[in-house]
Amino acid sequence: MRKVISEVSTAENRDKHNAIEKAFAILMSFLPDNEAASTIDLSRNLGFHKATTSRTLKFMAEFGFVRQNEATKKYSLGPSIIKLAAAINKSLSSGLVSQARPYMMDLRKKTGQTVTLEILSGHQVVMGCAVEG
Repeated sequence: MRKVISEVSTAENRDKHNAIEKAFAILMSFLPDNEAASTIDLSRNLGFHKATTSRTLKFMAEFGFVRQNEATKKYSLGPSIIKLAAAINKSLSSGLVSQARPYMMDLRKKTGQTVTLEILSGHQVVMGCAVEG
């Protein structure tokens, strides 16, 4: 009996893992411009079955990670993404940015130019702070 339970648990974990991978693949497919896409477009572009894509999108929409335009039925990134971005911004502001800001202000004063602090995050660059010149 234990063997059967562990085999089922392993299969369930694999399915959950695959579902999470698919959800992240869908999120990343909206980069870089958050261009709206239909379920069929996403299925085709990602190589997922339409039913799987539809089910994943509905689950993601429940948590606000994507939203569906009622008129076009296309999906785009949702408000939960903005909340996550705000959390990242807040953590940057409370640490690195607060330490860098005095040096950035001094550099702006000396050069008269806008000074930006940009941080490499994976393969993307995120602007942590800008001090206008």
